[in-house]
Amino acid sequence: MRRHLHRLMSFAAIGGFVFLLNIAVVQLFVTVLDFNPIVVYPFALAAGITVDYLLNRAITWSDRTLGLRRSASRYAILHIATAGIEYGLFAVFVHLGLIVLVAQIAAGSVSGSINYLVTHTWAFATDELTPEEAANVG
Repeated sequence: MRRHLHRLMSFAAIGGFVFLLNIAVVQLFVTVLDFNPIVVYPFALAAGITVDYLLNRAITWSDRTLGLRRSASRYAILHIATAGIEYGLFAVFVHLGLIVLVAQIAAGSVSGSINYLVTHTWAFATDELTPEEAANVG
């Protein structure tokens, strides 16, 4: 249980960092450079997914022995799917008149919750369980 809590906290901290980075990039391009937020958001998401993967592989799931190709491809599939959900929600929220920052927070909260669950159980899953995980199965 302690390992799972540690993973969750690490994932949340990394996700929070990447999320703030994403907000800063979008805000810079929208408020300072006068770009359309609907155009900027996918680029910010792509950069964020890359940073998020690298940090989570190195820190959160560093004890999992997975090949780079396997974990990166699973992570990409998952995050492209949830980025689509996040982008769709963001676009709807902006269209409904929410300010860009609130739209980012709302859409990112939904996708972040999905990401943790699927990342833990699929993207960084191994065929072998740790002794602690094996004790909690069943």
